[in-house]
Amino acid sequence: MIRREKRGRASAVNTARALPSILHPLVLACLLCASCAAPSWMPFFGGDSPPPEPEEASIGREADPAPRGPDGDVAAPGEAEFLRGEYQAAWPLLLQPYQEGNLRAVYLMRIMLEHGLHGAPPAPEDAQGAERFLALRYGELHGLAERSHAALKPLYHAALGHLYHKGLAPGTPRDKDAAVSEARFAMEAGFLPAYNLYAAIGCAADQGGLFGILKTGESDCFAATRRAAERSDVLAMGNLSALYREGVGTGKDPLKAVSWAYLASQKNPPSARALNDLGYFYETGEGVSRDLQEAKRHYSLAKNRYPLAKRNLDRLNKKEKSPPLLASGIDY
Repeated sequence: MIRREKRGRASAVNTARALPSILHPLVLACLLCASCAAPSWMPFFGGDSPPPEPEEASIGREADPAPRGPDGDVAAPGEAEFLRGEYQAAWPLLLQPYQEGNLRAVYLMRIMLEHGLHGAPPAPEDAQGAERFLALRYGELHGLAERSHAALKPLYHAALGHLYHKGLAPGTPRDKDAAVSEARFAMEAGFLPAYNLYAAIGCAADQGGLFGILKTGESDCFAATRRAAERSDVLAMGNLSALYREGVGTGKDPLKAVSWAYLASQKNPPSARALNDLGYFYETGEGVSRDLQEAKRHYSLAKNRYPLAKRNLDRLNKKEKSPPLLASGIDY
């Protein structure tokens, strides 16, 4: 069982609450999936082919019998809801198996806790605790990735890729090549969270500019993000908005940046990062007409779940001259 020490606030596990902006680029947003042009491919981490197109994941199909691995492992309660993007429905179903140390639930809850996908504020300390738990069970994860049912393997490979990317695998330094290999395996099975991991490896480095760009990985980073966003993955939508805003792996396109942020803000619950980004667009006039009242409104909608939005709102209310604050990097 995972146990977290309370530090001045109740744990996110015990305080999660589901939280129950009209933007003109909505029409453009509806056309994005049809208008996105595929980038020209360049080699990525030693590979010479683009990320695979996502297939429909087998877990969650009503017609399929529940897959079971030889070790008795099965999909966690709430897993199908998570993969459909129904995070508020997934949270209460995943909570008990997460507390019991179910590896599949722990992996999925790490994503929800880190980004507040279920509508509560992010809980980075709890997410880090989930990472450490997965690292302690590295041997079991590795065995399940090799032996389990084909429909169950992608999550285990994605979890291993996460550990390799973060340098958390016991006795193993940060291993970019192993992380890419594991993420690609999961992507080939249509496991959407692996697309964000793959993009993070391609776009992020330890040091650098906003994204710490790895120049040889920009095109793959953009393509993986776009494909997951087109499948309505909320993290990928926000990531794609940022890539269009900064021109990473594609030309800068403020209209598409605004439109993808808008789409992410319309999910249930809305993406707090996307709301903050929309506040930025209205404050700066990038992709939309400058409107400080709309900027404040979007910052206000996100302030309880996104610290940068609260700081941006306070900054505007105090009429400070400092630039608006944005998250850096790829969420995964």
